[in-house]
Amino acid sequence: MIFFRTWLKQFNELPRAIGDLARDVEADHIKFPKSNDYVIIKRYLSMEARATPDCMATFEEAWNEYQSFLLAKEVDS
Repeated sequence: MIFFRTWLKQFNELPRAIGDLARDVEADHIKFPKSNDYVIIKRYLSMEARATPDCMATFEEAWNEYQSFLLAKEVDS
């Protein structure tokens, strides 16, 4: 299984909101949760990282894309 933070790295170079999120997660790699649990990551972003509402919306979109990616991989297997 590919973890969310690993999957997100592919967007580091994009000049869009998901690229900003990917770069922020990479820059915060020590504190960012090692967990792949949605609730833990969301809580970290909102409470510890104090992410903006736009960042939280980007996280929600990215998480949904990530879940679609996992489902597609599952179907291909």
